[in-house]
Amino acid sequence: MLFLKTVLLALVIFVSCAGGAYLYLSKNSAPTHASLIEAELSPLIPVSAFYADTNAQWRYRPSFDGQYIANFASSFGKQLVEITDRVTGTLVTKIKADSLDGFYWNSHDNAIMIYADDRLWKVQIDQPKRKNWIDVTPRGFDNWRTQTKPDNGDELLVVSSRNRDPKLMDLYTVRQDGGGKKLLIENEGRTLYWILDKQNIPMMRVDRADNDSSKLLIRLSPESSNWQTLLDIDARDTFYIIDEFEFGKPLLAISNINRDKIALVEFNPQTATETVLLEHDNVDLGAFHVLNAAWVARMELSIW
Repeated sequence: MLFLKTVLLALVIFVSCAGGAYLYLSKNSAPTHASLIEAELSPLIPVSAFYADTNAQWRYRPSFDGQYIANFASSFGKQLVEITDRVTGTLVTKIKADSLDGFYWNSHDNAIMIYADDRLWKVQIDQPKRKNWIDVTPRGFDNWRTQTKPDNGDELLVVSSRNRDPKLMDLYTVRQDGGGKKLLIENEGRTLYWILDKQNIPMMRVDRADNDSSKLLIRLSPESSNWQTLLDIDARDTFYIIDEFEFGKPLLAISNINRDKIALVEFNPQTATETVLLEHDNVDLGAFHVLNAAWVARMELSIW
């Protein structure tokens, strides 16, 4: 009986291996049926193209000082975060969770912020085990999204939330441990997002306008309640400020106003004009990262 089971098992293994080898060797092969050989066929998409690459890595992000690079990867069908030393290329650690939705680097130390299980966690990369994760989820919200990255451990974190009204986004401040919820500014009904200064005071905003267009508004002092229209943005245009507001200084933005491709630009609030800093002839600029400390002038670029 044991001999028969052994023979059957060997036969199953042989058939499986032979079938796998046949499928692998026959992929991308030409048609063999007579009616197909002479036909003018459109290019075929191989079945293998519909399966995810289990070795794929994506969404690379540098740490605040450029020492480490974090990226998404997968292992046995589950998503994880890998952290690599940028200089040596050595894999430092892997961070795993059952439900891993996203991550970003802390802006003042080499800790990584992990979105997992509907919570926000602070993870020190030298203590990546789950028991060492610190729950810093903003408390008192049904929904929220981080809007700022504090430069030091004492600054408040700004989050947006539709808690008050599902159709409107308001801004709140919380401590970096998630507590101390306080309303920063209430949406009057048309604002899509705000641009804050270094003290987290909203100084510019983008409002929804007619015909799916939008407009950029500015106020001339933190105490002023008067918002002046600075720029009308067509519905077909992309324009998004990605910088802190500072009086008398231009702001970094991504924009394709009066051009075909999205570029990194310097926007002058005084004249409402743009100066292109970086663009590509064939593709849109997708994202960039300005690193702190000694790396403040270095930009890591990625292309859509």
